[in-house]
Amino acid sequence: MSSKPTLTVIGATGNLGAPVVKHLALMGYPVKAIVRNPEKAEKLFAGLSGVEIYRANLQRVGELRPALAGSTHVYLNLSTNTVDRTLPFYEEREGVANILEAIDPTAIRQILCISGLGAFDNVAPTGDFSFVPNLIRKQGHRLIKDSGIPYTFLHCTSFLDNFVLYRRKGAYSVIGSTQFPIHFTNCYDYSRHLARAIDNRTRCTANSPFRECSPTATKKPRRPSWRPSTRKPR
Repeated sequence: MSSKPTLTVIGATGNLGAPVVKHLALMGYPVKAIVRNPEKAEKLFAGLSGVEIYRANLQRVGELRPALAGSTHVYLNLSTNTVDRTLPFYEEREGVANILEAIDPTAIRQILCISGLGAFDNVAPTGDFSFVPNLIRKQGHRLIKDSGIPYTFLHCTSFLDNFVLYRRKGAYSVIGSTQFPIHFTNCYDYSRHLARAIDNRTRCTANSPFRECSPTATKKPRRPSWRPSTRKPR
């Protein structure tokens, strides 16, 4: 039996989520993967020990609640891939709200979440340009911060792994400009950073340029104050 805590992963079958789950499992972390498509997950993680698969839809709190039961550490590998601000549901906002409502407050010890450099609270859009995914992402972050649950946000640059997809699609997109060079990361290095952040209170005394965290609960966990205006399936 592993002495390492079980990590519940939501978003485990994505382009980044799947390799992260594999690396965590190879590092000896038991993983509970919450997915919409268990058949896809079983193929991705076939032959990999330490990975349990649970079915749940992020839009249904009633499905999330039993899947999240007993979870002490939850890692969110969610994404927003649209510039449309009018959608009724975004994984990184409404989805996060549903997760916080479904999570077991008596068990949870830490929420970890992938993010982007432009989603820091102190980063505001300049001029008339607003990158919608980061706006949605920051609203989801605020829900987690307001929950009082200890959290760690990992603010990443671009992943070298994505160049496989860029080559396949024959296109590479660059948004905006930067004063400094972009330093790429990759799924393997990112997984090691994620593993070091689990229950790591000693490195969370202050926020770094690439990490936001709260080492201890700031208050009793509660339901998020922000809720979407459109009713969703329960």
